[in-house]
Amino acid sequence: MTQPYTICHLFCSLDGKISGPFMSSPASRMGLAAYGHLAGELDCQATVYGTTTMLDFCPGYYDDPYAEPGDIDPRTAPDFIADATAESYIVSLDRRGRLEYPGSTMTRRGKTSHLIAVLTRQARSDYLAYLQRLGVSYVFAGENDIDCAVLLEKLSGKFGIERTLVAGGGRIDWSFLEAGCLDEVSLVVAPVVDGSPHAATVFERMGSTSPAVALSLADTQDLGEGTLWLRYRTQ
Repeated sequence: MTQPYTICHLFCSLDGKISGPFMSSPASRMGLAAYGHLAGELDCQATVYGTTTMLDFCPGYYDDPYAEPGDIDPRTAPDFIADATAESYIVSLDRRGRLEYPGSTMTRRGKTSHLIAVLTRQARSDYLAYLQRLGVSYVFAGENDIDCAVLLEKLSGKFGIERTLVAGGGRIDWSFLEAGCLDEVSLVVAPVVDGSPHAATVFERMGSTSPAVALSLADTQDLGEGTLWLRYRTQ
């Protein structure tokens, strides 16, 4: 099956942090503004976020103490496509099905996008029923862990998505890179060093022992005030 052209697009410090104190530094203002603008220029129909990142945009974790097991068997249930013709999508990686959503859409940077939850077969039947009531699309992309290749094939085949942007966190970024599912890495680099030992980085392994991945520099632009835009090809 066809997979979308997939770009990992991130804003980071000189030491590769994607969160932490550097975000509030005056030296980061130019980069933060440029990052959002350039995301639009990359012209992707879908943006992929991990569970931790999505928590910043969602009310919290789903918790319905009165929920009863539904009629949907997560082991065999088909994908649920609530909107296959939206202009844009936010794709939420949530393998166990834990996130609560504000509705079937979410507005980011002035753009309203239809929500797609990406699950594994570990999701509960009552959670699937919750998503259906809300009108949130969901697709299964693995039994226990999310298979990036399967996900991209479904985004293309079921939603007609041709270009996808992966926006972290670091473990999600690494999963796509390790699986050979990234075509490009786009970094907006601020002229500031964070140094925090606990802040998330651009790519973070999840215990894998796969070799390092070499990239080729495709383009570099000076955005002003010491901020750089670096673009790398993975193939």
